[in-house]
Amino acid sequence: MRKIRKAGVWPVALVLMLVLSLMLFTSVGCGEEEKDDTTKDDKTTETTAKEGGMLYVASGQDDIAFSVIDLETKTITENVKVEGAASPHGIIADTADTSVAPDTSGRVATEEPKIIYLGNTKNNGTVVKYDLSTNTVVKVIEPPATAKMQICSMQMGPDGNIYLTSMGDGKAYPLNPEDDTIGEGIGGGDITKSICGIVWSRDGKYVYLSNMKNPDDENEAGYIAKLDAETYELVMKIEGVTEAQPGKVVAHQMEMTPDGKYIYVADSGTGSLVKIDVATDEVVDRIALGGGAKEVHSIVFAPDGKTAYLTVREVPDANSSSVFIYDVESDTVTGQIQGIPSSKICAVMLVQA
Repeated sequence: MRKIRKAGVWPVALVLMLVLSLMLFTSVGCGEEEKDDTTKDDKTTETTAKEGGMLYVASGQDDIAFSVIDLETKTITENVKVEGAASPHGIIADTADTSVAPDTSGRVATEEPKIIYLGNTKNNGTVVKYDLSTNTVVKVIEPPATAKMQICSMQMGPDGNIYLTSMGDGKAYPLNPEDDTIGEGIGGGDITKSICGIVWSRDGKYVYLSNMKNPDDENEAGYIAKLDAETYELVMKIEGVTEAQPGKVVAHQMEMTPDGKYIYVADSGTGSLVKIDVATDEVVDRIALGGGAKEVHSIVFAPDGKTAYLTVREVPDANSSSVFIYDVESDTVTGQIQGIPSSKICAVMLVQA
């Protein structure tokens, strides 16, 4: 009798234990599954929110100040004329009034900007402050009297100032967006002769200037000057960035990837991108864009670093230009947005509100 009772009780106990274990496992498993689904939904929503947006492209000509491109439809929605805009090469949101994505040099706005700045190449490099909501000029900002200003690009520095790079004297001038004053420039002299690009290392220790040409020596190749960000003394020159091409401007605007690993330089002499490893300060790749690209001017990265947008002049014809869509991981062009009515487009700003 005892043997029969024992044989009957243990199987029941084991079954009960197995049932309880299965219930507990199923309960935990469902909870984890629901959590994973929620996480996936959140990531999808976040990714979707970051897709698309608008591009603002400086025209580089007098008749049109900038063009606006809808990235979802890949169409040009506006070509805007602005009084006082004289061959504007630089364009950026008022970073004192507009939220911008981190690690994008202030060139990716995360909300619709109300105010933008346009940097002129002509008119001694004046800066036009423009209200997008009212389509009116707020003011025209004069550079320092000592500056030989011909603005090529505009980037936000770690100090919150917007730096205006000058082709005229090789210096970068800080514009304070809080009071719209322009300070004295950095670089120039023996360091740089004519610059277009400026970027900072992510730790803020170094600032890089792209020397696009030497007015005194047209056979000099384009290079990057690496400066100490506190003293502005030259640390080194990254040589051989572009080839010497007499009569041409070569090392144009540049941008650092959001992860801080690479600097991409627009080589307008060959229609290529030059990729520099920030850890070694060496050129690691040269990417021919193809698609008829001869003169690439500017580049902006999306905040996730996966996509970049390049302004390319005179594509598809001599009277218009295009934006090339660029996959960063594969270093390939994946599309074009054509029809910008300017043969000299320059800087580009991304808005992902």
